[in-house]
Amino acid sequence: MRPLDQEQVLRLLDTSAQSGPNCEPDRFHALYVLAVHTGMRPGELLALKCHDVDLQARILSINRTLSMAGEFTLPKTAKSRLRIQLT
Repeated sequence: MRPLDQEQVLRLLDTSAQSGPNCEPDRFHALYVLAVHTGMRPGELLALKCHDVDLQARILSINRTLSMAGEFTLPKTAKSRLRIQLT
C-alpha cells in the first residue's frame, strides 16, 4: 500500500471541497476527510451508521465492516472493534 503524501491529501481535500455542482463540496468530501484523519479502511468507512458516531463525546465506533461481497460483517478481530477519538 502507498499512502498519500501531505501534498496529495491537500489536493484531494481541496478538489473534493469544490467539485460538486455550483462549487459545493463533493458528496463524499466528509468521507475523504474522515479517511485521511483516522486511517480507517474503506470497508470500515462504508459500514458506518449514524449511531456509530457520538458527536458530543467526539467518538466514532467501528462495529462492522462492508465486505467485497457487499455484506456487513463483524471486524476480523476483537482489536479491530475500535473507538476512535475525533478531533
